Amino acid sequence: MKIIYAIQSLALEDLGSFAPVFKDLGYQIQYLQLGGDVLNEALASKQPVIVLGGPIGVYETETYPYLTDFIAALTQRLKKNYPTLGIFCGFKYSGTTVPCRS
Repeated sequence: MKIIYAIQSLALEDLGSFAPVFKDLGYQIQYLQLGGDVLNEALASKQPVIVLGGPIGVYETETYPYLTDFIAALTQRLKKNYPTLGIFCGFKYSGTTVPCRS
């Protein structure tokens, strides 16, 4: 079975109306908690990963030390061009991982 990993900052945030679409496409959704679950396996896999929004800022690495490892693993994932989607504030983590050009 195909898996989509959905990484949550808050347990109450889920895929909402996306969930039935992914299920209809044959995906099993596995929710993981940022700062609570081990994310390395999910981030290293070629399975799609969706990073959901939340109140934690990318600059809050002193308050939430696990962000440093998460952002580093997300950077490696994006460099490999694995399917990754950041929704709303979940995108902010992706934005810190790649250099920006104007």
